[in-house]
Amino acid sequence: MNNVSSTSRLPLPPGPARFPVVGSMHKLPPTQPIHIAVSRLGAKFGDVSFFHIGSIPTVVVTHPEIMQEIFSKPETADRYPYAVFSRLSKVEGLIYSGYNKNWRNLSGFAERRLWSYEDVISLSEQHFAPEIDNAISIIGGLAESGQQFDVHDLLMDSVYRLTLRTLFGHPEQAPPDYPEITMMLRGYIDWFNGAAFAKISDFFPWMKIVSGGTIRKISKQRDLRDAMIARFVESVSQRRKANLAAVPGLVDIMLEKEEAGEIGRETIHAICMDLLGAVPSGVAATMSWFLLIVANRPEVQGKIQTEIDQAIGRDGPAPTAAERGILPYTFACVAESARYRSVAPMAIPHRSIAETEVAGYRIPSMAQLICSIYSVHHDERFWKSPDDFVPERFMPQADGSPSEALASLSYMPYGIGVRKCTGEHFANIVSWLYAARFLQRLEFSTPKASPLSEDEVFGLSVRPKPYKLKPARR
Repeated sequence: MNNVSSTSRLPLPPGPARFPVVGSMHKLPPTQPIHIAVSRLGAKFGDVSFFHIGSIPTVVVTHPEIMQEIFSKPETADRYPYAVFSRLSKVEGLIYSGYNKNWRNLSGFAERRLWSYEDVISLSEQHFAPEIDNAISIIGGLAESGQQFDVHDLLMDSVYRLTLRTLFGHPEQAPPDYPEITMMLRGYIDWFNGAAFAKISDFFPWMKIVSGGTIRKISKQRDLRDAMIARFVESVSQRRKANLAAVPGLVDIMLEKEEAGEIGRETIHAICMDLLGAVPSGVAATMSWFLLIVANRPEVQGKIQTEIDQAIGRDGPAPTAAERGILPYTFACVAESARYRSVAPMAIPHRSIAETEVAGYRIPSMAQLICSIYSVHHDERFWKSPDDFVPERFMPQADGSPSEALASLSYMPYGIGVRKCTGEHFANIVSWLYAARFLQRLEFSTPKASPLSEDEVFGLSVRPKPYKLKPARR
């Protein structure tokens, strides 16, 4: 009781004034991306700030050490229950579900049995590499016909196919309705990327009647998604029972665990949902930024290609995940791209389930907690010239050890604390393979040989404004 009482006597973090109904939303200009507006609030009020978005008490943290402290607490590891997230996840899966025993067990299972570093290395040769090479072939064909291409659309198609293959394997003979179900599921993913936001009724409960139609549509889309994923999983189960030839995927591994009584079918469906919801949009956004950055900086692109040519060869075997160490500049450019343009600049909001303390302030129960990754990645206290693209900061040190930047708390493209992305190895290796294999075989230039805009489009993942590039075979 003494501890609770002492915490309750602490002050709330500083922040802007709160007005009736709107809270502090007057400090979040509608013309400004939300992650930049939140970052500027932090710069004004300090590393821990407090304000209201409508009726929702919100705490924003903009310092890595304080983030590590607050987001490692069990009482702050819950997800904020936005209507969209709650209904899409049904409180299952790793990304949107609350912090409970089921989540901890599922997280441990995924990290140990599905996408540990060793698991992902194996997946990279079986599933990642073939689809990335297929994308290179498609872009090469466009280059030969002199066509430009919409980068994000092509990457979304490619990463979607890669994710399907990684999950469900590559059967030598696909079920008859496989193409139809594939396209339907892709339609759901596109819808999800546009719908997975907080709704106005999350902040203004009295407006729930306005959002009722949207919420019903979310529930309908969820049911369609669940039915499609169930059909995919069942097709793998039937293939296994019939001993049909295939390159196995993650669902094969999970079905083995189901047969051993270690997990249930709902867990399998939840993990499929997480990967299909997060990987295509996240990796496509990451690689859209990378290709835009190197196309805008021909000298950087040329330096990457020189490194690849010298270490592996322009016409040699394609780079593998195990060869990241012999391509340090390529790796540094991928890492710096993830800092320079964070695809998840505020991560996914947490919720405090009990009153707690951080940095001398009281964090109230049931508050929304925002980890401002963008703020940290663009803070001069932690990065020299943070608004410039400087891959050299991620180059190995003179003794060959990793750069200080890579190990720093200030580098957090996958979040921080107990809800840090469990698929970090997965996303890192997929992104690096796209970058290294693309630039070994292809080069990219802007349509008018002048830099394109690097402005952002806020969504489930923050990506560049739509743009096209001119590809050429090397």
